[in-house]
Amino acid sequence: MFNRIQYIIILFIMLIVFSITFSAATAQSDDELERIDQAMQHLSNYIGQPVSRTTSEWSWAETIFPNTSLGCPAAGQVYEQQSVRAYQITIVFGGTRYDYRISADGAIVILCRNGSPDPSSIGIAFSSTQNETSQVDVVDFVDSIQEPLEQSAWWAWTYAIELDTLYLINPNGERLSLPRPKLPNENVNVTPKIAISRDGRYLIISNALNTGVSGIGFYDIQVGRFTQTHSLRGGETAYLGLGYDNSTITGIPFIVDESNQYVAIGLANTDFVSPSWRIVVFELASGNALYQLEGRSALVSALGEPFDRLGVVFPRIIYYGSDEIHAQLIPFGAGTDSTYPALRWQPNRNFVATSRFVHTGIDIAPATLSVLTATIDSNIPTTTDGLSVANNSISVNDQVLFSEAGAILSTPRWGAGGEVILFRKRDNTNNNFLWLSLPTQGGQPTPLDPTIEAVYGTPQGYLTRSSTGLVQHVDVFTGAVSSIWQPPEGINAIIVWASQADVPLNLNSVFIPLDITGVVHCPDTPKSRVAIGFDAVSSVSLRVRDTPGGEYQFTLNEGTPFLIVGGPQCQGSYTWWQVRLQDGRVGWAAEGDNELYFMSPLEE
Repeated sequence: MFNRIQYIIILFIMLIVFSITFSAATAQSDDELERIDQAMQHLSNYIGQPVSRTTSEWSWAETIFPNTSLGCPAAGQVYEQQSVRAYQITIVFGGTRYDYRISADGAIVILCRNGSPDPSSIGIAFSSTQNETSQVDVVDFVDSIQEPLEQSAWWAWTYAIELDTLYLINPNGERLSLPRPKLPNENVNVTPKIAISRDGRYLIISNALNTGVSGIGFYDIQVGRFTQTHSLRGGETAYLGLGYDNSTITGIPFIVDESNQYVAIGLANTDFVSPSWRIVVFELASGNALYQLEGRSALVSALGEPFDRLGVVFPRIIYYGSDEIHAQLIPFGAGTDSTYPALRWQPNRNFVATSRFVHTGIDIAPATLSVLTATIDSNIPTTTDGLSVANNSISVNDQVLFSEAGAILSTPRWGAGGEVILFRKRDNTNNNFLWLSLPTQGGQPTPLDPTIEAVYGTPQGYLTRSSTGLVQHVDVFTGAVSSIWQPPEGINAIIVWASQADVPLNLNSVFIPLDITGVVHCPDTPKSRVAIGFDAVSSVSLRVRDTPGGEYQFTLNEGTPFLIVGGPQCQGSYTWWQVRLQDGRVGWAAEGDNELYFMSPLEE
């Protein structure tokens, strides 16, 4: 009897100990639950289905990792060796196991797949295209200068497309030129998309790569280097917002936040079978990807129609404010719709809601955040623009400032820091566009020169670009009109960026390579003596081909002058340059071999 009672007591004690141990092992603090829920939310966004602690199997363990890779390093990245407290969280959902690593402060969220972070991971550095091999050797610039900049009322960057060169201008005209930096392994036959941060410091570049995917990079103009470059997913294209001049090439500075530290990039895959889109936030100084919002996210679907039924979508960033990103979701084939679905995303809170920035024609004054839109005034007669009703009014903060019966108005722009409004009017008869200016106080608009194709606001007024490429500045306060810059003859140029009223230029100087053959040097070739934009002359009887190393076209006699308009490209142990003759003929010619230069810079 005694042994039986003793046995029962011992068993009871063991049950109590086990219960206490089990409770301690399964209990979580609020911090731990927050990290677990953070992993659940990330997975919900990743797979496009709601995942929670009640709809999945999960487990967790606290771990001290030796560095910020959290035991799941990105290829090619070097990590500082420091102890990092983190959680390893395993989630099983729909029969699939997901391995998450999350730092204790929640700043790093890694979905670890096959020992490497999935691209949807945030707060880490991903593999850079700079680590890829290509047909050229990446080298440092041989010669360079650091050009100091003086004080100026405003600055602007223009871009000569054929010369692939940026020009910095101010009220005194051209200040300097800068060969457009190339992404490593960039396809030089494709025109890039470029945008510049609000403070003029960082250049954002996206273009096709020779690897078959697109790339994106962040270039610090003052120090002359990429902070980081990335390869995008297969079939993905980057969208840098709708720029003020030639929006197929330029993006708006407002994809960069007010602090000029972060940039939001819209990415879209136009595969009609399985389309996708996402918005990624990068830190400009490091190039690291920090946050991501997937189109298939439960956060987006929760907004209801039309957000949860969109097919092929182009995410267009409208404005990046203080921790709040506004983006329009433009459906494929939207045409001339006057509005698009729009969302606002707060990355740090992982919060998504609808945005009021839905209008097709929209601009925001950064100093006051006043919203300028082209809208439909239903109180007066309207007309159609294609299949849609055309905007016939201009509004500020939803208050109609100007309207015209039957008009087709578009592309509203702020000028002079919000003191003047510029917009386009289309003639429905001959389809011609005319720019007009309108004081913010209202009244009748004033037509601008009919040759003007684009405008861009400055603190004192606005810049105009004519059909001939002439850039002029209009001072709204004095009425003075100044001719500022004209691109080289026969060259197309656009305005990429201009100073904002409330953001000073954050450049003390500009790094300019003198050996402007790009950041590449073709193997087994001499150092280049020419570059895009150089006037050159044939040193020998020079064969010109249709492509680098391609079909023969014609021969240049020794001493024939020409302009370098493209390149360099490496082919067959030669450095090839695209040349344009004075009679307009264009082709590709080799610069030389190890014994002889076939072309030389034209001496002034």
